[in-house]
Amino acid sequence: MRILIADDHEIIRSSVIRVLQSRADVECAEATNGKEAVEKALEWKPDLILLDVRLPMLSGFDAAREIKRHQPDIPILKTFRRMPIDTLGRSIVTGLLRPISVDAGNGA
Repeated sequence: MRILIADDHEIIRSSVIRVLQSRADVECAEATNGKEAVEKALEWKPDLILLDVRLPMLSGFDAAREIKRHQPDIPILKTFRRMPIDTLGRSIVTGLLRPISVDAGNGA
C-alpha cells in the first residue's frame, strides 16, 4: 500500500511513517504543505492520503478538494492534532480505521 503523509510538522510525519512502514507492504511519501500534497498525490498516485487539515500554502481542505478533482478515487483521511499519532498509525495498519472515499462535490 502506498500512503502519502501530508503534515507540516516533521515529528508527526516521521512518527506516522515509522509506524506505517513497520509493515513490509507499506510504502510512504511525505509532503510538508498543501501545494506539495497535491503535486505528490497527482504524481505518485497513492492508495491512501493522510492529510492534516491545517497546512501552509494550501489548507488540507483545499488540497483534498483539488486532489479529488483530478483523482476522485484516492481515499483521503483528514487528520487532526488531537488524535495521537501512534493511535492513528496503528489503527490504519491493523485495519481498525479505514479511509472513507468522499466525492469532490461535498467539501471533501
